[in-house]
Amino acid sequence: MALRDSANGGPFLLELYYTIALILLSYVNRWELHDKVSISALMQGDMHASWIDRFEYLKKKAVSLFDLRLSGELNRAAAAIDKVRSYIEEHIGEDLSLVRLPA
Repeated sequence: MALRDSANGGPFLLELYYTIALILLSYVNRWELHDKVSISALMQGDMHASWIDRFEYLKKKAVSLFDLRLSGELNRAAAAIDKVRSYIEEHIGEDLSLVRLPA
């Protein structure tokens, strides 16, 4: 069923909207993104004028969540690299074999 085929959306589109919204909410919970994303609007599908607007909102929210997670992973990787680099700089005159490095 195309989004524009139904004037009022019907139960199928309503179910689809909230299914996607719940998947995004689960994603927020799994990756602990609560402090970075407002999730209350996810469950307020009627705040959008049309079904196309509702699904466009979900699409934008999904993209922003995926971007947040990716940037978080990149930041953690950069922090780990900085920690290793600092340790090497501070202990350059010592044995730096992997067996001797602290955890």
